[in-house]
Amino acid sequence: MRTLEKVEKIVGYIGLAGCVVAALALVFNFGVIIVDVFRRFVLHNALRGSSEYVGLGETILIFFGMAYTQHKKGMVEITFFMRKLPKNGPMICWTVVNWISAVVGVLLAYASFVHADFQKMMKAATDTLYIPYYPFYFLMGVGLSLFAVELIYGAVKNTVGLFNPEVRERVISEWPM
Repeated sequence: MRTLEKVEKIVGYIGLAGCVVAALALVFNFGVIIVDVFRRFVLHNALRGSSEYVGLGETILIFFGMAYTQHKKGMVEITFFMRKLPKNGPMICWTVVNWISAVVGVLLAYASFVHADFQKMMKAATDTLYIPYYPFYFLMGVGLSLFAVELIYGAVKNTVGLFNPEVRERVISEWPM
């Protein structure tokens, strides 16, 4: 099980990287809002494109924060139902759900990169400042890739738990009440 622990540590760093990027995006958004409010009420001059800055910053905040939230088991999960299933039923159900989630996570990341390329080709940009959208769709893809790594790790760990009682107990103990 040392391998599983090493992989968990690496995946934890991936989640933490997402958290750091999300935190920087949050600080950026707060800064833009504070500057905009100050300029509006004190200088009577709004910050041009402030809503665009905040909207694009939210994209980074949300999609990079998802990996960390998944790592810390912060997603809403329905485990009380699975605890009622007999024998290995909870682990089988949980493993199937996790593999489906992992596949969807990978597909979402892939779709974001494809959409970023499409936005670049179309030269799509914001209305006021003409900030191109494609870098933010690319960053969304990176954030979703981090999220997909967390999902894949969870699915692999649950699959191992099907065959290893020690891992099974650890997985079940991590479920939210």
